[in-house]
Formats: sequence, C-alpha cells, structure tokens
Amino acid sequence: MPKFKFKLDGLLKLREFKEKQLKVELGNILKGIQDCKNKIESYSQHIGEAYAGQENILSDSTNGETIKFFPYFIEGKNHAIKQEEEKLAILQEQYEVKVQEMKIARGETKVIDKLKDKEKKEFKKTKNKKDFEKLEEMRILSLGGRK
Repeated sequence: MPKFKFKLDGLLKLREFKEKQLKVELGNILKGIQDCKNKIESYSQHIGEAYAGQENILSDSTNGETIKFFPYFIEGKNHAIKQEEEKLAILQEQYEVKVQEMKIARGETKVIDKLKDKEKKEFKKTKNKKDFEKLEEMRILSLGGRK
C-alpha cells in the first residue's frame, strides 16, 4: 500500500510560511517598541543629568551663555521624547494589528493541520484493516493447506 500523501500539503506549507513571516514581523515590531522605550528612558536620564549639571554650574560662578544652554537642551530632549512616544504609539497599533493577523493565520493553519491529522488517521485505519485482512487470508490459506 502506498504511503500517506496529504492533498493539501502545499497549502499547509504556505500557511505555515505565512505564520512564520508574521512571527518575524511581530518580533521586529517588538524590537522597535523596546528601542523606543530605551530611547525615551535615555532621554529622560539626559534631562535629569542636565538638571544636575545646571545645579552644579549655578553653584559656581558662571557666565550667562552657559546658563542659556540648559533650557534649549531640555526642550530638545522633551521634543525627542514626544517623537519617540508618537512612534511608540504607532508601533503598538501595528503590533495589535499583527497579533490579530497572527491569530487568523494560526487558525487557518490549525484547520488544515486537523484535516491532515484526520485524513492520516483514516489512512492508517484503512491500512491496518487491509493488513489485518491479508493476515487473516494468509492464516486461512495456511490452515487450509494443513487439512
């Protein structure tokens, strides 16, 4: 008897490939989200360091040009934080969309997987039945030859 061959194997492979591709995309989005969070944290630390530096400079005698630097620096970092937060919001929306796509893709793959399993069980059942019939036939023939 021939080996089991699933008719929809090509489609199953395509669905699995699509699922793997979505996993990669999800990973890239998560990496982007983490990068944004890291940048926001870094910019916040820079602001804290700038305030500490401003306090140190003000405790000593300093000129006005140096003091003017800090508000612009802090304003620039706050602007960078806002940009990263906007980028983060977009990435989180993309993440949610990809998660939904992933659920759909996984569901489609599972349907075909279950169909494959069902057909494989039927194939094995039929094969076992035929093998049993052959054995039974051989047993009968061997018993008939003894008489």
